[in-house]
Amino acid sequence: MVKILIVDDEVFTRDGIAENLGWEELGVTIVEKARDGVHALEIAESIRPDILLTDVRMPRMDGIELAFKIRDILPQCKIIFMSGYSDKDYLKSAIKLKAISYVEKPLDHDELKNAVQEAVRMCKDEKKKHENDVEMNQRYRNSIPEIRNALALELTRMNTDLQYIRKRLNDAAIEVSVYSDFTTVLFRIFNIDGSKSEQLANLRSQIDILMDQFLSQGGLKAIKAFKDNEYIIVHIYSSEKGLQLLKRKRIENFCLSFANSLMDHSKILASIGNNVHNILNIYKSYQAAAVAMQACFFKGYNHFVFYEDINHLTYIFTDEMLSKFIQFIAEENESQAILFIKTISADIRNHNN
Repeated sequence: MVKILIVDDEVFTRDGIAENLGWEELGVTIVEKARDGVHALEIAESIRPDILLTDVRMPRMDGIELAFKIRDILPQCKIIFMSGYSDKDYLKSAIKLKAISYVEKPLDHDELKNAVQEAVRMCKDEKKKHENDVEMNQRYRNSIPEIRNALALELTRMNTDLQYIRKRLNDAAIEVSVYSDFTTVLFRIFNIDGSKSEQLANLRSQIDILMDQFLSQGGLKAIKAFKDNEYIIVHIYSSEKGLQLLKRKRIENFCLSFANSLMDHSKILASIGNNVHNILNIYKSYQAAAVAMQACFFKGYNHFVFYEDINHLTYIFTDEMLSKFIQFIAEENESQAILFIKTISADIRNHNN
């Protein structure tokens, strides 16, 4: 829809233009008329024209003053001046206003038609560009969750290109200093209702909202990713300026809040990696969280393990211990065999690596 406002204090001129230029052929759908600048400004505020076709010399408010006021409220309006006066000051104003044409009176029908045609073309081109920009922006906004997901997964791998990571952060619309402190939390979610794991993907938006809510409560932010419909990777950083080290209690509260929110629907394991400085070191925290996830076996569902709490000694079952157990069995010494099993079990639990 293209709208034009014709302004001229001569009734014969403005009516003649309005009735004889062939607007439908030109692609103009709405044609309004005004007798002077004051009248035109009132109409312009109502219909918001795409094109202003105005005489220069008029009572009360001339075309130049009108054009300046129209520019304030409608910056994209296309301006065509009409004048019977070869006044350089008017021409200078027309240039300053970036008028697309200046048509001299008496009006030449073809010249005026060409000027309007050019204005209509410009309006349609701008509208098309605006529509394309809106579509591209919408596509970009729709793709941001996937861009962020890909970035979070990328950060679990060693990368030495800081400039590249900065670009990826910009693409993902994430504002964080690359020299912040980060801690990776790894969640593993088990559906207890027997539903297929693919259904977890349908819960992503709800889970994302919940996470942001609980992170915000602790003054934290995160770069998050869903992996294999079963794992959620959360690279946590603080939103507070000057906080050099992520506080353990805040992360504990976040994990507890998130686990409790899903308790009625799923079983959860959570592991927390070590704190690292610099975004390029996130992969180290992720690796630590992955190791801590192994230790979650000893805690059971709906618990979490910090990597720093793990006993890193590996339990070793020796041949000598095996021989002793076989001897108890051979001697049919039931009490000693059961005691041996209980002792071995207790020792293994103390070596949860």
